[in-house]
Amino acid sequence: MNKFRERCSMLDPVTQQPRFGPKMLAKVQDMLRRYDDVKLAVEDGAPLRQQVEAKRDRLAQVQAEREKEQADRKREAREAERAAELARAHEQERLQQETLAHDAEQRRLEQARIEALAVAANKKREQRELERVQEGRLRLEEEERRARLNASIPLGKEGLERSIAVLRESTGDAKLLAVVGNICSSPENAAFRHIPKENVHFHADLGKYEGGYQCLLALGFRELQQGDDNEPKLVFVLEVGLEKRGIFAVGPLWCCGVGLN
Repeated sequence: MNKFRERCSMLDPVTQQPRFGPKMLAKVQDMLRRYDDVKLAVEDGAPLRQQVEAKRDRLAQVQAEREKEQADRKREAREAERAAELARAHEQERLQQETLAHDAEQRRLEQARIEALAVAANKKREQRELERVQEGRLRLEEEERRARLNASIPLGKEGLERSIAVLRESTGDAKLLAVVGNICSSPENAAFRHIPKENVHFHADLGKYEGGYQCLLALGFRELQQGDDNEPKLVFVLEVGLEKRGIFAVGPLWCCGVGLN
């Protein structure tokens, strides 16, 4: 400040004019006057100093609060980031657990499906075995029935007379005579020696009448099952070796048209 005071009274060595112009000189003098007033106030009493110190303290407090707010915001941001990371970790763990649970459920369902298939297959095997046993029993019963039927009628004249007596009560013996006549005329023809039991024409002509089957048995035919088990067919077959005891034992009577009267 002393330099400004000195320059206020200094002259330019060349022009011999004041170093400061009128406006600049007025500004410098005003600054010096205010400086002196402040200096005097500071030197004479404490109120201004206290005001300055109080203002400085307030500024320091504001700065401290600002710094504290910044620190709090940073801390809150860090805490929020940690909370977000923790939430992401929890969500990832939840998704992993959900995936594991889903996979476990899928495995359980697949295992249950396999077990159900195994149970169904086992039941099917048991059912097939039961059906096989049942079919075997029925087949055995059918074979026994056919054996009893085949053995129930004596071969030859005695059995034929007995069967014709039954047959005549329901129908005539003309159809039987036709069957025997065909065999006598063409004994080598297999078509006349194999008569399907379910043949429509045979059933209509002879099979549906009581005594019809018995007459065939007396003539030497035997009821047999042909074909496989899925499509069995019952056939009356004139077996080789039974001709002499069966149809050919009484054949001359039929072939001559005499019959059994």
